[in-house]
Amino acid sequence: MAITHKYTIMCDDLRQENNGKLLVIGMYTGGMTVPQFPFQLPILTFFSVLEADRLGNHTLRVKIENAETGRVIAQQIVMMDVNTMPTNPVPLAVAPKFVGLTFEAGGAYTMSMTIDGQVDPVVVFPFNVVLVIPAVTQPH
Repeated sequence: MAITHKYTIMCDDLRQENNGKLLVIGMYTGGMTVPQFPFQLPILTFFSVLEADRLGNHTLRVKIENAETGRVIAQQIVMMDVNTMPTNPVPLAVAPKFVGLTFEAGGAYTMSMTIDGQVDPVVVFPFNVVLVIPAVTQPH
């Protein structure tokens, strides 16, 4: 085994309350709609829950790319420390945030997360960016 993916939520932001609960702000379901291109998002977050069955420091490489052209539009490195190991795999939360992300065109995109030392990506999260022009209402 290794580190495996349980689920991912795409949202604007993620915050933690004083009691430890997480607030998911602006969760996207079924993709993202934008009013124009290019379109810049202040923050885009991918809250991913992973499961680890080994101790250690792990380097995660996260990137967002246009699935049709292969063009990488953002990338970052996230460090993850697994320092306690009960008898069952440990659930881990990772939430890479992309600030000032610009989408130049609509279409299919993916967020992928690879872990140094593992061959296949641990997360491949597909999503669509769609242009939706707001309707203009006519006066009566």
